[in-house]
Amino acid sequence: LMSTAVPVKNEQNLPYSPRKQGAGLVQLGRATTAKAYLSSADDGLPKAELGDSTSGSFSFSFQAHNLSAQQIKYEVGVTVLTENTVKQYGKTYMAQSPRQLAADEVTVTTPGTVTLGANGTASVDVSIALTDKGKAALNADFPNGIYIDGFVTLTPVNGDTISLSLPFMGFYGDWSAAPIFDASVYDADETPAVYQTMLGL
Repeated sequence: LMSTAVPVKNEQNLPYSPRKQGAGLVQLGRATTAKAYLSSADDGLPKAELGDSTSGSFSFSFQAHNLSAQQIKYEVGVTVLTENTVKQYGKTYMAQSPRQLAADEVTVTTPGTVTLGANGTASVDVSIALTDKGKAALNADFPNGIYIDGFVTLTPVNGDTISLSLPFMGFYGDWSAAPIFDASVYDADETPAVYQTMLGL
């Protein structure tokens, strides 16, 4: 169900964060007819929980399993997201919408394709590293750190089977650095409490 779920996208054709939608919209037809499925490196659920990283580097692996007697070849794609921001009245707020990191903000290392032999299994390794430009941009908007998440997508080359996807989530920064308590609306700072922790306001 998770491997064949379809990530829901917004008006800008960007998938909503896995924190909002998990693996995506379940498609029973796809789940029952898929010729392959994904699992985590230890054969658990197909997702990657990356923890926090002050260096902005993350890596994970997962398995692709072929259920058919035919070879299947997939193209591997990775969409890396973070939180978008909006400025109002001179202050920066989390926009509650995704922003895809640009090619000069993040380096993604993964095989371009993966081939599954008949009834075979293959491992896919993914590394994500923020560039200096990417870290500078995130540090400016989120001094207490911010989520780095997204999806790995396996798209069949020959098009005769179903694409698969795996959500991942990490945190750039020190998870324990943010204040334990948010300020309330009664404090001198008028910034709504829900926005303060990540933005460091």
